[in-house]
Amino acid sequence: MPLKHLATNAVFVPEMQFGSSESRNRFASLTPRQHQIMQLVIAGHPSKNIAMDLGISQRTVENHRAVIMQKTYSKCLPELVRLAFSAGWNGGDELVKSH
Repeated sequence: MPLKHLATNAVFVPEMQFGSSESRNRFASLTPRQHQIMQLVIAGHPSKNIAMDLGISQRTVENHRAVIMQKTYSKCLPELVRLAFSAGWNGGDELVKSH
C-alpha cells in the first residue's frame, strides 16, 4: 500500500483508505475469542494481563494475536487499530453495525 509522507511530523497516512465494508469483511472471519482478544489488545492491555483475565496462557494469547494480524492483513498494531476504527469499532466491546 503506498504511503504519503506528511511534512515535518514524520507521520505516514495511507493514500488509499479501506471502505468500512471492506474493513468489516476483514474482521468477519475472526472467532468470538479472537474478537475478544483483539478488543483487549486494541484497548492497550498486554498479553500477560489478557491471559490472566481470560484464564488462558500468555502463549495462547500471542497465538491468537498472530492469527488476528494474519486474518486482518495487519502488519502492526497501529494498522489493526486504524482498521478497527474504519470497520466501526468505537472503543467499546463490539464493532458498530452500520449500513
